[in-house]
Amino acid sequence: MTQQIILKKPQLAKTALVVLTCFLAFASANQSAAQQVAEEDLFAFAQNERLGKGVNIIGYDPIWNDTAKARMKKKHFRLIKEAGFDNVRIKISPFRFSRDEKFTIDPKFFTTLDWAIKQSLDNDLMVIVDFHEHGAMQENPISTQPMFLAMWKQIAEFLKDEPDEVLFEVANEPNMDPEIWNDLHAKAHKIIRESNPYRTLLLGPIYGNQIKRLKDLTLPEEDRNIIVAIHYYSPIEFTHQGAPWSKNNKDLSGITWTGTEEEKLAVQEDFEIATRWAKKYKRPLTLGEFGAYDKAELQYREIWTNYIAREAEARNWSWSYWQFDSDFIVYDLDKDEWFTPIKNALVPSGQGTINTVQGIRTSDQLGFALTHEHLFSNFGKEPGLAKSYDEAALMAQVVPYLRKLKLSGVQAIFDCTTAYFGRRVDLLEQIADQTGIDIITNTGFYGAADDRYVPEMAKKATAQEIAAIWIEEFENGIDGTIIKPGFIKLAFDEGKPSKLDLKLFESGVITSKETGLAMAVHTVNNKAAVEAQIKILEKYKVPLSAWVWVHADKFEDVNYQISLADKGAWISLDRVKEKEINNYIQKLDQFKSAGLLHKILLSHDGNSFTVGGELRPYEAIMDGLIPAMKSAGFSQGEINLLMMENPTVAFGLSKINSIND
Repeated sequence: MTQQIILKKPQLAKTALVVLTCFLAFASANQSAAQQVAEEDLFAFAQNERLGKGVNIIGYDPIWNDTAKARMKKKHFRLIKEAGFDNVRIKISPFRFSRDEKFTIDPKFFTTLDWAIKQSLDNDLMVIVDFHEHGAMQENPISTQPMFLAMWKQIAEFLKDEPDEVLFEVANEPNMDPEIWNDLHAKAHKIIRESNPYRTLLLGPIYGNQIKRLKDLTLPEEDRNIIVAIHYYSPIEFTHQGAPWSKNNKDLSGITWTGTEEEKLAVQEDFEIATRWAKKYKRPLTLGEFGAYDKAELQYREIWTNYIAREAEARNWSWSYWQFDSDFIVYDLDKDEWFTPIKNALVPSGQGTINTVQGIRTSDQLGFALTHEHLFSNFGKEPGLAKSYDEAALMAQVVPYLRKLKLSGVQAIFDCTTAYFGRRVDLLEQIADQTGIDIITNTGFYGAADDRYVPEMAKKATAQEIAAIWIEEFENGIDGTIIKPGFIKLAFDEGKPSKLDLKLFESGVITSKETGLAMAVHTVNNKAAVEAQIKILEKYKVPLSAWVWVHADKFEDVNYQISLADKGAWISLDRVKEKEINNYIQKLDQFKSAGLLHKILLSHDGNSFTVGGELRPYEAIMDGLIPAMKSAGFSQGEINLLMMENPTVAFGLSKINSIND
């Protein structure tokens, strides 16, 4: 009788717990299923869901030999997470680091591996440590076994204290006869389990992790904490055309993949083989590699890549695209920017959503956006009167102004007028209807102006009680409507933050963590307030990418802001005026030099109907700043990044919200 490996019950993430709970509920209603499935059997399925969408990294980076020559930097892990990826598959090739006849691994290998894992975990990315020596092992599948096993013993021992978010892939594409591979991975399994009894492992079939070779894979039946890894590069005449290492395809070119019914059916038939196998053996599947080499025409690569990713997701497979940089790239490290067509094919921008007053918009629908304006406000009036307007005068002034802005190219406006100093979502909806501009409203309380616009109840309530009000608006609508907020608006007074300031911000953090809404916080040049906010974010383990430093253009230490942007914060330069265009060009140049234009938001803090009907214009970006940027050498792509892509990344709701649902 085989001895069952009983897994500990690790501290599962929320997603994993949801998966286990749902499956066990099903099992309890089905006696035969309940008899066959134990909770520890399901952990691999939960881990696989947590893996989600990913990308292979640092396989060919010089960092392995010389950290000073590293192409991939710390910031790229954050960019991977912000782009919507959930895992990284770290390609390790340790054979060249053997130092002696015992195959002792050079310490510098572990230094790099430890760094890559730490950066991944710090950015909430799952990690697959992929033993990627298929070339050498294919040439000598027997003679390389001692090195392979000796190195796994060292690697497993080195990583034994890493959390559950780190997974081991025993070998990439084991290109050898099935008898040899099944014997070899059984030996490796025994060695790894000695130091890592509860680690989730990945094992795949022979000859390129081919789906059709799943039938040859023999797994240890008693160990259910295993995810099975498959790869997909079919039709290979398309995916590998022009690839110099692909003997049969290196001279091919011009081969298309347009997504015909016949082409899709071929993919579905292949994937159905894997689906049937996984169901039969009750094993989760991950698509560890897929991609099309860049000699194929881009439009066809986009279609193929998107189709493969979506088909994998439809079958509840996790996936990891091949690869971040080098060939098949999704990120151009030379230009230090995303290769947008492939990124969007993998993680379509439309997967992120933004709440507007007219309903949900996908990120790719939003267009050119101003992220900090006031369509109207009664700032200055008593809070109890702030919602009262001369509506006819308001509409007569605001609607024509916005129509003019729309003609100039503005497609969306984030309205920052909060509750208690003039927020009226019913009027915002009417204006959106009449102008065709998407309007995003907010939840939150305005804590500046000596707390004048903070309601009395909030001064007495706890942070959790205040957050409950804002979460209610997000879930069910504002002021009895079905209009939901698209962000959280908060504000700090000058000087040392008060207890009320800090409580309101804590409420915002709780709300953000629950809903996925970003926090736009009026902070201006108050460094003490910045540091206090960062401490609260760290306390709740909410990333800096959920925080927007509003009116940051009034803060003189740009290097300090650059350091925060490099950690994920959004820097909002939002008081653009014609007479200050040169100052903004200078600031943008500094962020551009630091490679951080992707963390900047631009706006005016304008107001098209203030108390008394005054107009504080917000057209200087269109009329002055953008022409000046072009004259200063900024590309149209960089302008689009600032005005179109950054707002959707900063404020888009995607996985955070869906998990909480």
